[in-house]
Amino acid sequence: MEEKIKKAEALMAEYKKEDGKVQKLAQSQQTFYAQLNENKMVKDELDLLEDDAEIFKSVGPVLVKMDLSDAKASVNQRIDRFNSELDKVQNSLKEAVEKQDKQRIEIQKYQQEIQQAQMNAAQG
Repeated sequence: MEEKIKKAEALMAEYKKEDGKVQKLAQSQQTFYAQLNENKMVKDELDLLEDDAEIFKSVGPVLVKMDLSDAKASVNQRIDRFNSELDKVQNSLKEAVEKQDKQRIEIQKYQQEIQQAQMNAAQG
């Protein structure tokens, strides 16, 4: 029974470690969603402009004039990059949650075996 208890404790420690990973991935996912939405709003705003409109990019304390087509291309690249990163994070998050679910089942199995052993010891 001692062996089962140690195994259950090791699984709990691993589960907690995986939980930290899930939390970090979820936070990353939220960050990418926010950045993606922000860039989509910028794209929508740029799409409303006429082709001859003057736009400026903030570079530190200076505003630099920028070509509209370059700005649109830059925003589209960022949107593509955020979508790609978001896909990676979502896949990692899915894998981590699945791993955590398997760990939870295994932990419950050990806990039930320990309880059964304790009940048998109390009766016998």
